[in-house]
Amino acid sequence: MKNEIDSIISNLDLKKDKAKINQLIQDYQPFILNTISNLKNEYIQVENDEEFSIGLLAFTEAIQRFDENKGSFLHYAKLVITSRVKTFWQKEQKHEHNSIDAMVNNEQNNSYSYQDSDLRQEVLLFEEELKRFGIDFDDLIDASPKHKDTREKAVDIAVKTSGEEDLVNHIYEKKRLPITKISERFLVSLKIIKKSKLFITAIIIVIVNNYSSILTWIKDSKKGTKSDCHYV
Repeated sequence: MKNEIDSIISNLDLKKDKAKINQLIQDYQPFILNTISNLKNEYIQVENDEEFSIGLLAFTEAIQRFDENKGSFLHYAKLVITSRVKTFWQKEQKHEHNSIDAMVNNEQNNSYSYQDSDLRQEVLLFEEELKRFGIDFDDLIDASPKHKDTREKAVDIAVKTSGEEDLVNHIYEKKRLPITKISERFLVSLKIIKKSKLFITAIIIVIVNNYSSILTWIKDSKKGTKSDCHYV
């Protein structure tokens, strides 16, 4: 059974209903505060805590990207808020919040470090984004390039594509790669793009959403500093 807010947000016109969106943000400030407070494990002051501003922006982002066919809005909004706040903490080098591990793993005394739990949280958000493109995580693993050269070419295509606003807009609007445009713009064969299209799409999602922990993990796994990865 869908919540009322799921239907309300799905029926919004993001360009015309700015007043309604602002009212929703106002009405759900307690939800935003509660999400951040639980994450930080302390009371959040609206006037003084920068995390609250980050939370407001993340909630707005969730409204803009929500798809009611992919689950609950509040669950999705919580994931977005969590990811954006933790990215902010990384930049500010605020790694002392032990409550994050407990939130991610739902258990006490786990063996994961802050960085590992941050990666796990981003992977959860990444999976939600993949669903919006009709991509199942297991399908992504199966479809990912098995050879190093093919993977490197696919990553290069994804990096170049993510830097082109019109291509990225097409991907998010149509939920698919503009294969012909990418081929012509970067002089890459259609065959290479088609064979790795799920993998390329996934990497673009990671880059566009600035999933910094996943990007770091990808780089480390290529250097051999972490266990082998089956999809990056």
